[in-house]
Amino acid sequence: PTPMLTFAPSTFTPAFPAHTVSPISPLYPAPLPRPTLNPPSASASPPPNNNPFRALGSALSSLSRLLSPPSPSANTPSITKLSSDVIGFDIEFEGDRDGWEEEAPIVLVVGATGETGRIIVRKLILRGFKVRVLVRNLFSATLDLLGTGCEYVKGDLTDPDSVAEAVSGVDKVVYAAGTREEGRAREVELEGLANLVHGFHNARHEGGGRREATKVSLMKFGKAGMVQRWKIAEDEEGKRLAEAGLLQRKPPRVSFFLNEKNNAVFVGQVYDVYSGTAEVYCNPSRCNLSKFSGLTLRVIGNGKMYSVGLKSDDDNVEYIASFPTTKGKWETIRLPFSAFRRVRLNAEASDEQTELNRGSITRIAIKYSKPKMAPERDDGEFYLALSYIKAYRTQYEPDFVMISTSQVSTVGLGSQITFEGRPRPQSLPAGVVAFKAEAEKNLRNSGLSYCIIRPGELTDQPGGTRALVFEQDMQDDDISQGRISRADLADVCVKCLLDPRAVNVTFELTESTYAPTARTPTKEISPMLETLKPNT
Repeated sequence: PTPMLTFAPSTFTPAFPAHTVSPISPLYPAPLPRPTLNPPSASASPPPNNNPFRALGSALSSLSRLLSPPSPSANTPSITKLSSDVIGFDIEFEGDRDGWEEEAPIVLVVGATGETGRIIVRKLILRGFKVRVLVRNLFSATLDLLGTGCEYVKGDLTDPDSVAEAVSGVDKVVYAAGTREEGRAREVELEGLANLVHGFHNARHEGGGRREATKVSLMKFGKAGMVQRWKIAEDEEGKRLAEAGLLQRKPPRVSFFLNEKNNAVFVGQVYDVYSGTAEVYCNPSRCNLSKFSGLTLRVIGNGKMYSVGLKSDDDNVEYIASFPTTKGKWETIRLPFSAFRRVRLNAEASDEQTELNRGSITRIAIKYSKPKMAPERDDGEFYLALSYIKAYRTQYEPDFVMISTSQVSTVGLGSQITFEGRPRPQSLPAGVVAFKAEAEKNLRNSGLSYCIIRPGELTDQPGGTRALVFEQDMQDDDISQGRISRADLADVCVKCLLDPRAVNVTFELTESTYAPTARTPTKEISPMLETLKPNT
């Protein structure tokens, strides 16, 4: 087993009681009241009570119980049933939900021994969080850096076993690791973060089952009988055109089958030159996605556009979201429900702009349609292999905070971070930045609720002396001039962990270029996060 050291936290007054999360939060539900160990038998006589004040308190408590309304029998514990989000099973908890005690979240910090990571750890402890750190060794030098207020796990991001040990039981993750060596960029920036995300997913699922999993599988096409549930849709549009005597067209050729690699394959050809759609669909008997925010698909295509169609209450209306594919490359596609547009299928459909009823999904479809621009240039051939379709859960706080770099914003611009006409000392090599950009993309598609912070050039100046600037889609010149103190970055990182406005946002963080004033800048970041646009 991976070594783990636990030290008693330092004595301080925690700031955590200000945190107000429901005790049935999907992120970290509070545990049930623990039974008393070795309870005394009924025949055992109580110890003598020689304290007159304690005797008076006991008498007042007895009088209060006599005047209170009767409570349910202790021999009949209340049962709380939570209906499943998707498949309708019940989860039972014994005890009174109102009696649950809220616990501070356990936060895993990766990169804790770095200059910024050490500040993050200190700020988390001072705010009352329980902190766990993943470190490569347990030498005294490492322990001296972080102190005795946190829990240590020896391991490395490249070792999935030690990562699994580190994420076991944690509620949130702060990723502050990184490298400046291009030769290790893939291993640390890309594969290391992938191990962390994968381990966190597994830990969440093992700890709380489907109720705690951030994603729930709707369709695993390698599962026996799953592909057989799907049907090939008839060419309804072609039928209507033929019945109206407007056009006789050849119906599309459509196949849907399981290949030797246990992936579903949607393949065929649309023969009409200017229009036409190929479609496969299934009708789930019970599909309640009311507590979910969207779908993720694992696909590989031929470089063309495809779409997902959903139906709920009204069979005359469909909600459709399209996505591109990269030829010959497996991709994870994330489709938030907000991206699905309402489409009327016939004249009987209402003109009212109703939203998709996620609580009752009656039809899921995969579609290919001829492009609207220059359809005559498209040969109509399509190929899409699917590994799974999942739903990702609605989250109210970030599960994962990643510290990236503002240089990611310049990827594809062919520019270099400069200062006064020369490269900055902290500028990362292009290969490292490229892997950071890919890691950001993977985190956004992971199904975890996240917050990605892209700081400017890091300085060791004291925090709280300048106003902070939260930006999205910064221009190259703005990025090249941005700086931020490590203390301010750590403060924003810690505050984002409990701020619902930080869910699924990516932003550049710098300090204002204006000279500091006598007035202390505000430390409240929620209004600034409010102006940011979520990625999904």
